[in-house]
Amino acid sequence: MNILSRPFLLISFMLAATLSAIPIGSESFCQSPSTGTFKHPIIDSRMTEKEAFEGLDPKCPPDIRNRQKVVKLKYYSSDGKIHQGQLVIDAQLEHDIKKVFELALMEHFPIYSVIPISDKHFRKDASWDDELSMEANNTSAFNYREITGGGRLSVAGTFTADHPIVRAFLQLGWDWGGNWTSPKDYQHFEKPAKK
Repeated sequence: MNILSRPFLLISFMLAATLSAIPIGSESFCQSPSTGTFKHPIIDSRMTEKEAFEGLDPKCPPDIRNRQKVVKLKYYSSDGKIHQGQLVIDAQLEHDIKKVFELALMEHFPIYSVIPISDKHFRKDASWDDELSMEANNTSAFNYREITGGGRLSVAGTFTADHPIVRAFLQLGWDWGGNWTSPKDYQHFEKPAKK
């Protein structure tokens, strides 16, 4: 989630796709040949709730933190196998996210990794770092921080206005960064919080 300097809160979600192959989770390297199926996905993230919120900015208001939920999701990864990861997302958006991930899995849309931004790979000076997550082509959601300015396009901007995933998000009432005037952010989806 990005906290913007606007009078209302927006829920944001970065969906990263790639054509490269190896997920971040070291567990993926030692899976048996029968893994990578819907029944036996490759586990990229298996955090407890405590681990998922470790290192959260202490300025995060308790009401925002308490709305967040750790959600398990299966996805078709860039290695051609089914993986399972986790997103930390506002609980009121769980249905939307699960619906979009089901579509992405059905469409074989490749998602590199889905790991909470609190993972040690995405920390800089013990703090969550959105840039490290984006550089790793990781799909993430909740990240209490001020919005950053644009300047360069994200890698893997594979969404177009007619893409089924973009259409699904829009039908669920989300905004897509590809429709923004400036900066364009083709991997960014956000939904205004209900008041």
